[in-house]
Amino acid sequence: MKNDEQQQAGTEPANVPAVDGDTSTQARIERLTRENEEFRRRADEERRSRLTEDQQVREERDSLAQEVQRLQTREMQSRIGAEFRLPAEIAQRLNGATEEEMRTDAEALSRHVARPHAGTPTDPAREPRAPQTIKRSQLRANPEFARSPEVMRAAREGRIVND
Repeated sequence: MKNDEQQQAGTEPANVPAVDGDTSTQARIERLTRENEEFRRRADEERRSRLTEDQQVREERDSLAQEVQRLQTREMQSRIGAEFRLPAEIAQRLNGATEEEMRTDAEALSRHVARPHAGTPTDPAREPRAPQTIKRSQLRANPEFARSPEVMRAAREGRIVND
């Protein structure tokens, strides 16, 4: 009964069975203290390993955020470069943190970049156009045009219409 009262009062450790011949209370306290220190050390190691994992997750998150930013910048450079008809190599070099700054840079660069000459592969005029219909009134008004290869092709494709 005395042990129960002492345990409730907190003056004596709980009934811990003696290990390896530990019979004295002092020996049990020392053993429990060592075990407690060991548990604390393990808990601390586990906490540190979790912090390391958290740090790794943060680093990966930051790395992915940088990659997204890089891709968004590259997309904006391409879009603005195409708008100002800059070659892709120059569009990749557009500078600016915002779209407005990149537009200003593209405008400045576009003044110094030679425009493609008619008939060159980069000339937008060389891109295939949708076939146009030809009106019969155009053919009557211009007999030379009526004999052109374009009109002959339009006739074969059925693109000559009555007006």
